[in-house]
Amino acid sequence: MALASPAPRVLADVVSHTWARNIALVVAGAAFVGVSAQIAFYLPWNAAVPLTLQTFAVVLTGAALGSARGVLAM
Repeated sequence: MALASPAPRVLADVVSHTWARNIALVVAGAAFVGVSAQIAFYLPWNAAVPLTLQTFAVVLTGAALGSARGVLAM
């Protein structure tokens, strides 16, 4: 009976596992979060508090990179 290999759990597992590739993914994730934190918009009924895309970027980075690389990217 042949055992099937498990499918990749996160997007970063699809690419090869070299140190350079992991470092590049972590740096790209950190840059994505940093740029997303600078994008702000205001809701018409609450102009005092800006909303940024940082929270969305953190969740997306963690989902794409996995727990270990996601923590390093933060």
